[in-house]
Amino acid sequence: IHSPDGSSGSVRRPDTNVADLVDSGGPVGGHVIKVPGTPSSYRSLLEPDNDRKRLEVNPDIPLSLTPQGYVKMRMKMSLYNVHYDQLKKDLLRQQKLWSDPNFPASKVSLGKLKHIREKIDWMRIKEINPQARFFLDGATRFDIVQGRLGDCWLLAAISSICQYPILLHQVVPGDQDPSTVDYVGIFRARFWHFGHWVEVLVDDRLPVYRGTKQLVFMKSKHPDEFWSALLEKAYAKLNGSYANLIGGLLPDAMEDLTGGVVESIDFNDKYQPKDLLRVLQLYAGRCVLMGCHADVQYNDETVHLIRCMSPWADSHEWKGPWSDGSPEWDQVSPKEKEELRLKFEDDGEFWMPLDCFMETFTTLDACHLGLESLERGATLNGKRVLKEALLVGSWQKNLNAGGCLNNRERFHTNPQFTFDLDQPDLDDSLNLCHVIIGLMQKTVRQEPEEDYPAIGFAVYAVTDKQFGPLSRAFLLSHKPIKISNFSNRREVTEQLHIPPGHYVIIPSTYEPNEEARFLIRIITVSAVQPT
Repeated sequence: IHSPDGSSGSVRRPDTNVADLVDSGGPVGGHVIKVPGTPSSYRSLLEPDNDRKRLEVNPDIPLSLTPQGYVKMRMKMSLYNVHYDQLKKDLLRQQKLWSDPNFPASKVSLGKLKHIREKIDWMRIKEINPQARFFLDGATRFDIVQGRLGDCWLLAAISSICQYPILLHQVVPGDQDPSTVDYVGIFRARFWHFGHWVEVLVDDRLPVYRGTKQLVFMKSKHPDEFWSALLEKAYAKLNGSYANLIGGLLPDAMEDLTGGVVESIDFNDKYQPKDLLRVLQLYAGRCVLMGCHADVQYNDETVHLIRCMSPWADSHEWKGPWSDGSPEWDQVSPKEKEELRLKFEDDGEFWMPLDCFMETFTTLDACHLGLESLERGATLNGKRVLKEALLVGSWQKNLNAGGCLNNRERFHTNPQFTFDLDQPDLDDSLNLCHVIIGLMQKTVRQEPEEDYPAIGFAVYAVTDKQFGPLSRAFLLSHKPIKISNFSNRREVTEQLHIPPGHYVIIPSTYEPNEEARFLIRIITVSAVQPT
């Protein structure tokens, strides 16, 4: 649960409705042009990576490849790989602490922070506290204190993965304690970024108020512990500056920290999904990060309860029915309390009735963990990782950026992708497949208030395996089984509850001729076959 700041991000959807088609073809994308002089090894870069973990098409391949473009691409890819071990070895030989040239201790890294008027200096963590440690007795969600940034969304995401060491240590390697003799002032963190896990290096200089040793931004409750402050700095570098962390969205942080696909389930006083209880019960048995659900007997009635956690601990706990110490718990048997591991402590954890939950909150973010998050065979609290397929592409002006279904004459020019579902989910009583589809765009915001282009997708069912594009005639005469919302978020996600069969996804921008690279992820319980 996170309480948005006043500056937290909002989503504006276009007012125009997507055309509702009545019930009649594939990819229109780039191709590789091989010209004389192109190294023969370029072919290996174009082959899909179909290893045991996942199917992935190299997202760094341009739509056309020339010898000059090949060299530039290789140089660019090499710049992304900062070799931590070699850098550390060089610094040890020179007996120096590292100063990051790409994220300096200056106003450039802070960005435009209009709400902070105090003077700011930068200090290394051992200058702030000679007893500085990275972790102190491990990491928990109670370690973290929000600073002067409006990044409670990031704090909430970090708090969520703190409960799962396998996820936390994937992001924050633990072998970088400043008390060791080989410490050189480097901190490294790993984030999932547009289809890849990337390692971000920052030095250990942190912003403090001038004349003090007080941290300006995120910190740990214990003054000796610095992992959360350094993790926030690394994430700020990934996003361009500290200021660019203001007003972000929880789903973005959850995906960057886990590699999962976040499905946002909206509800309010006018709209409450009828199947929310079924979805919660289904997700509770799968590799999904979200709140826990339980049924308890109260006065001979079954009450549906949701277990929640606030990263601000007791100050933001629920105080209504079924809250900590409320009289409703007196009517619950000791056995059920024991099964729920019920404790009334100042820990930010509490229970809420499902109806109160839906009246109090407007969105439930469920993070589905596939093969981008965990290795094959890994488990999270005994739950096996979900299946995942990853597809990449781009929209290019006057080529394959046809816009949404409103643009009937050009919609068919958008990229098209097919996938097959071979068998229903074993835990589905209707013999259907539960599918999560996420469409992500890669457009870097230079300012926090900048909007992404609005994107979305349509899904069509086809009777036979589709080896060519769906034609304009077909799309004009057949209705899609699903049209997503079009949103200017980084990612648009939808869930489908559909039978096994053959399907086509058509991603698009809302307006025609808007350019961006995109990534499609398909999460399923049973195997999915992109074709």
